[in-house]
Amino acid sequence: MSTSCFMDDVMGIQGEGAYAQVIKCVNVNTSEVVAIKIHKGQDEESFQHELEIIQAVRALDPDKKNIVRFIEVFRSDCLACMAFEMLDRSLLDLMDERNGLPLSLNEIRPITHQILVALEALNSIGIMHRDLKPNNIMLVNHREEPFRIKVIDFGMALPIWRREDTEIIQNLSYRAPEVNLGLPLSEAVDMWSVGCIMAHLYFGYSLFPYKCPYNWMETVLCLLGWPSNEMLLAGKYSRKFFIFDPGIGWRLRTPGEYRKENHVKRVFSGVSCYNLECEVVNGRVKQNDLEYKDRMVFLDLLKSCLQLEAQNRIIPSDALTHHYVTMVHMVDSLETSSYGDNALDLMVVSPLDNLDETTGPLNSETSNKECDSLGDFSKHFVTKSSPLETWRESSRSQTSETNPDEESDCGWGYSKFSHANKPKHDCSHKSSTATAPCNDGVTEQCSLSKTKEMDSPRNTGGTGSIDKATADVGQTDGAAASVPSNFSNKSAINPMDKDDVKMSPEEAPQKNIFQKARNIFRRVWEWVDTGR
Repeated sequence: MSTSCFMDDVMGIQGEGAYAQVIKCVNVNTSEVVAIKIHKGQDEESFQHELEIIQAVRALDPDKKNIVRFIEVFRSDCLACMAFEMLDRSLLDLMDERNGLPLSLNEIRPITHQILVALEALNSIGIMHRDLKPNNIMLVNHREEPFRIKVIDFGMALPIWRREDTEIIQNLSYRAPEVNLGLPLSEAVDMWSVGCIMAHLYFGYSLFPYKCPYNWMETVLCLLGWPSNEMLLAGKYSRKFFIFDPGIGWRLRTPGEYRKENHVKRVFSGVSCYNLECEVVNGRVKQNDLEYKDRMVFLDLLKSCLQLEAQNRIIPSDALTHHYVTMVHMVDSLETSSYGDNALDLMVVSPLDNLDETTGPLNSETSNKECDSLGDFSKHFVTKSSPLETWRESSRSQTSETNPDEESDCGWGYSKFSHANKPKHDCSHKSSTATAPCNDGVTEQCSLSKTKEMDSPRNTGGTGSIDKATADVGQTDGAAASVPSNFSNKSAINPMDKDDVKMSPEEAPQKNIFQKARNIFRRVWEWVDTGR
């Protein structure tokens, strides 16, 4: 690392967090505006970890895989610095500018698709991000390319095989259940975060509370139901939230019990009694039949991301073939519907015909260069088998055992959150707010439903949030092609079968945008049917 010319012309501070500061600079030699991340303190280990992750990610094309471009690393006044391409603003900034006004389904689609492309690429080289949230998703240039995004901040990223189950990661609003319960972690934590981001963009606020883990757990139980006995028995942190009562099984602790067990001064409690399907289906006025059909397909993908058990969560390659992303369910209405026309226009920044491109290194020359620069480090990114089945098998032998924790429920009957009496979803009660008395007689209430997200610390611009570390990727040249091996809906009916002429992209008419779209859908369904 050497001193760079970037620091000669500082244009302002873009954001600041606990671990680093991002400033906007100009390269005096090239006049390129860049974002410089300056690591604070002497935490050399964290800096080196982030640098290693970035070097591994450089094997990917930053533009095609929607990952921020890394430029160089250098030191200035003994401070470790990283230079990245300058981006526009984060999704969180965009939502703040809109005063919480939700995005349309057509606007959410290209964002979701681009995040999935980035995750599939990262998984292909054995990396999980572990810190996806709106302020780590950056708009590239919203005025010129609406809703084109890039993923930033690899400070929390890890090789997939390093699946710590004792580390609390992720912002609470986007944190997967296995993190709070203390279960083995996998790349599935990122798909949970994708679901949370989709919900935030759809509703205009965070689906899950961001202040209190207890209130977060209440909301999860109300929205998605209860974790399995296997999860609760295997979780290292399950007893922070739950008590096993021999009479009724697992039940949620009262706020007072939670406070006493976890030594916290204040506990937020109370959720609106609604479920996910009710909120998505009834949360907006129906525009037309096509929009409503699109809404139901969106709900299906959202529910696939927000599965409580990690092994049941959809994976990026399958999500990329989901009908919400491919728009297959709208193919017959594209030529007659303004809604379909708008959907096609907004997907320009995220073309579906790139699905067959490789997620691996761009070419052999680039790959060899990266291997030379990484040395033996690249071997650490080999994906190993998931430990989820291990804990499932070990927990099965414990399901018949009685939990030694037999604390009383303090006599006030918090049985509505017992495993034996799960809360029933009722759309008619979705506006009610629960109030929970505590052990000491104090009543605490928190109406956290439909509250806006207040991530802290958060970035005010530049390349995005820097509350841990903002890592990015360098650009390489070349291209290669392969098709993702995992596809869902293989048994679905091909809507293009009615066409008796098989058309390739080269033969397709280039003058009609709708015909281009139909050719894209044809290619997607050919991949699905053949299982390529």
